[in-house]
Amino acid sequence: MDQTVTKLANDPEIKPLLAVSWMRPEQRDEHRQDIEEVETVLNDPARRKGIVNPGTLRTQAEQRKRNLERQTPPPLTVSQRDKLVRFERAALAAFTEHMPSQEAMRHKPPGAGDHHDAWELENKQTVLWWKRARRCLEPDNRARDFGNIERFRPSMATQSLMTNAQINRPFAFSADAKANYDSIDWGKKETQEEFVTRLANLGIAVTFTKRPLRVHTDGGKVYECTHAACGGRIFSGGFGKTNFTRHMEKHVLVGAGDNA
Repeated sequence: MDQTVTKLANDPEIKPLLAVSWMRPEQRDEHRQDIEEVETVLNDPARRKGIVNPGTLRTQAEQRKRNLERQTPPPLTVSQRDKLVRFERAALAAFTEHMPSQEAMRHKPPGAGDHHDAWELENKQTVLWWKRARRCLEPDNRARDFGNIERFRPSMATQSLMTNAQINRPFAFSADAKANYDSIDWGKKETQEEFVTRLANLGIAVTFTKRPLRVHTDGGKVYECTHAACGGRIFSGGFGKTNFTRHMEKHVLVGAGDNA
């Protein structure tokens, strides 16, 4: 555990405040409402007659009163508030330092589960203290995610598609591609020469190697599509002729022929 957090948590002025699970505003409202309803029933003779065991009901109401009194954040001194503010900031910095990122928790790449378990074991107490400190500082804050640590989970910028994760990252256009989407001619086919030239202008060298035509030693034939759009696609092996024929019928719309 972070030494600064431990030192502040053991300060005599705020240590008792970090030892109590404080009620949220809606919880306090619910307790007050329950207490008022019980007292109204017990103070009404007509309604009291219908209760089988009013003593038990009164005991429960008294217990709620004690819980409400014990778990309502008290007014803070100036010194307590100052120390709680420093503690809240130190605790937040401590438990978010090695916190698994949003991307790791979403996609779960190998090791993410162990990372989360280790982080949780190390920071469980710090997170609990942090939530109690925040509630003391803002006892009437009704925001639903006021004490939700997910608001502070770090986001990791990554270029990886996490192909080895349980949930792969989806492919999407980059910011530049989105910005220039309307100006791109998506129907234009770029030739190989144009592609190489464009990359060369960007400082990227590209070399193409042509696969040599291989003829099986067992006398098997090799079939090559001569259509310009296919770039000399090769079909060979036991199903070479069948695959070549299907390719021609589907993409070129001409009959198949043998290339000896």
